[in-house]
Amino acid sequence: MNAPPRYSALSDAVRKAGDSKLPDEERLKYLRMAFFAPGNDASVWLAGWYHEVDAMQFAAGRATRQSEWWPGGSVPLLDLQAADDPFKPRSMMNEMRDEFGDRATVVVIPNASHALIPEQPAAVVDAVVAWMRKLPP
Repeated sequence: MNAPPRYSALSDAVRKAGDSKLPDEERLKYLRMAFFAPGNDASVWLAGWYHEVDAMQFAAGRATRQSEWWPGGSVPLLDLQAADDPFKPRSMMNEMRDEFGDRATVVVIPNASHALIPEQPAAVVDAVVAWMRKLPP
């Protein structure tokens, strides 16, 4: 079965973003498409792509059933989301909360995409710390 066109385009953008044989300007176009919200500096991800690690991560993902990690045991869950993440459309925003109820807390970080941490590091830290402070002792 083929992936929907949107995901095929994203998959292609991910592959091309990490292709160091392509010119930086072309890679930046794909980094912006798949990973960075408008106005954020995608150049921070031009370096640091390790194809061997990528291949291992892909293989591990294929070898591990989602049911083995998705529920996160029985502890509280923080679903930290980037508002502009093409891999997590807003229509799926509450999927963890719908499945796990009050155990899941959803926090959406504005002006960020899939590269959430380099885009909004202070907002990520603030959200995680605020969530941690509400955890039971």
